[in-house]
Amino acid sequence: FLLARSSDTIFITGNSLNWLCGSTKEWMMESIPPSAIEGGFAGRIACVFVPRAFAEVRVWQPTAPPDYAEVRDHLCMRFERLAQMRGEFRRSRGALRLEEQWYVNRPDPTDERLAPTWQRQHDLLLKLAMILSMCESEDGWVRQHHVAASQKLVAASYKAAQYLLAAASITPETRQLERIREIMKEARSLQLPTLVRMARERGVSLYDVTNAIEAMKAGREIEIVRAGKTQVVVWRKQRR
Repeated sequence: FLLARSSDTIFITGNSLNWLCGSTKEWMMESIPPSAIEGGFAGRIACVFVPRAFAEVRVWQPTAPPDYAEVRDHLCMRFERLAQMRGEFRRSRGALRLEEQWYVNRPDPTDERLAPTWQRQHDLLLKLAMILSMCESEDGWVRQHHVAASQKLVAASYKAAQYLLAAASITPETRQLERIREIMKEARSLQLPTLVRMARERGVSLYDVTNAIEAMKAGREIEIVRAGKTQVVVWRKQRR
């Protein structure tokens, strides 16, 4: 592994590097070209997508919990012990049976761009199962419930990779549609003049608003209803 830092070159050999990072969709699209994302980057990460939820969590004055010091010391102790673990992990018969069933029966990817992600799902499954095992004990055994939980995490990561690839495919035209979609998903229902005004504030022209509305109507994402003399745009998709 080669890491460049200013004029220095650092060589890291014989190690497994794990990188934990966070970004927004917009920053990631500016930093990583679509060709890299579609060419295999999405298959080399475990992506977790968290929708914005401004109204759900509001903490005016955060305070430390009363057991903060106790939890901190416990976590430090756990990290020290986990860092000292040695040897290979073993899988129980139930874990092997469930892993084989999942591996043989999982459907093929419907999008060829998802092939790198699909091909690396098994590696991710095993890695997550080992992590879940370590969260419970230090005996080095991966059991059936670890594999079952890992399957759910892998499925969630695969779905997030689909979202990442969709974001990489956005063009200037579809970007305007996405902005209108985000407005409607948040508001759920808006009078048409209000939607036009909010879209204009985000740099979307009336022409693009009209095209976006027609596209979302065709996709049954929205419907137009009348409230007196005013047209109201209603978001039809259910919250997940």
